[in-house]
Amino acid sequence: MGKLRAKLERVILRDKTWRNDLDRYKANNLQISDGAELYKSRFYQLVDKVFREEKKIAVARMKRENPELGERIEARRANQQAVKTGRYELVEKLKQHGI
Repeated sequence: MGKLRAKLERVILRDKTWRNDLDRYKANNLQISDGAELYKSRFYQLVDKVFREEKKIAVARMKRENPELGERIEARRANQQAVKTGRYELVEKLKQHGI
């Protein structure tokens, strides 16, 4: 098991910046509907960073332990990138190879 819980506890329980920002957000009764973008707040970003880091570690481990799945994940990312950049010939080539 990863260190997700320990890292989250470090941020949520020990980081005074996180607690202070969350308390101020709540005290001001800020709402996303009022334009207070929760996702851009510092306390949200601190927690989100921990999740993103741990997800990256978990995916790397999963790909290492299951190479076939890793290849499928990488093929899908290549396909998404090809579509994003307009390289449809690459998409067609990936399809020809069953990817």
